[in-house]
Amino acid sequence: MWDRRRGPVLTLGACTALILGACGNGGDDADIRDDGASETTVTETMVPADNDDGGESGSIAPGEPDPGGSGTPPGEVTVPGEQVETYFSNEGAVVGVAGLDAAMAPEIIRAQPSLEAGQVSQVWRTGSVELAGREWNNTTLPDEGYWAEVSLDGVQGWMPSAHLFYFGGVEDVTGEYADIGSADDPYRVLGMIGERSTNGMGRWAVVTTPDDTGDGAYRVDVTGMPDDAQAGERLRVTVEQSDEGFRAGQVERTLLCARGVSGGLYL
Repeated sequence: MWDRRRGPVLTLGACTALILGACGNGGDDADIRDDGASETTVTETMVPADNDDGGESGSIAPGEPDPGGSGTPPGEVTVPGEQVETYFSNEGAVVGVAGLDAAMAPEIIRAQPSLEAGQVSQVWRTGSVELAGREWNNTTLPDEGYWAEVSLDGVQGWMPSAHLFYFGGVEDVTGEYADIGSADDPYRVLGMIGERSTNGMGRWAVVTTPDDTGDGAYRVDVTGMPDDAQAGERLRVTVEQSDEGFRAGQVERTLLCARGVSGGLYL
């Protein structure tokens, strides 16, 4: 069992054992059922880089004082704790933000690995950042003490590791939800999809609506899975309206990986 907030870590200099596992349903091609047999192809996708949030993301303007790092040498960590090495010390790797609904987003990037540190930037709830190579266990925050140093648009800071994921392959899983009935509200349809996806484990959240993206789809993030490889999934869902109400249309799944991805596969 794995808890991304308090899972086992290795002190700096130790090696992390990575086990290659399938990211998807057993390979590059997966069969799904939708009124008979149909075949879908798993394709690899880049981490979503949608940082265009209409003003919600951005960094402190040049010359503006940093409320969390004044008088601190660049790069020096001043909060209690220790440097550690888990899955987010891979400098230069790109990871995405997931699991944040509208009430939680945007995610703040801070000057220090602490909730009390000043803001240096922020990232949209489907945005991405680049890892800067360091992780820190803030011992004053037992419930969310692990932080990753990240870079966004040339600005460097810290984010809670619990909200960061490597994005794996994409597959069409419409057939898995074809039996979900209609409802009088699209959010009830999304709720039925979210509950089925968590299967009693983890949590789900609607992170974007068609109004946010303009592509006619909702995005539902499922996170908190008790697995140190498959940490969750992002579902892109279209909802169709008819005389009977609203029902699920196409559903695409992007796998969220905790340890990294290679060629569309979990590490």
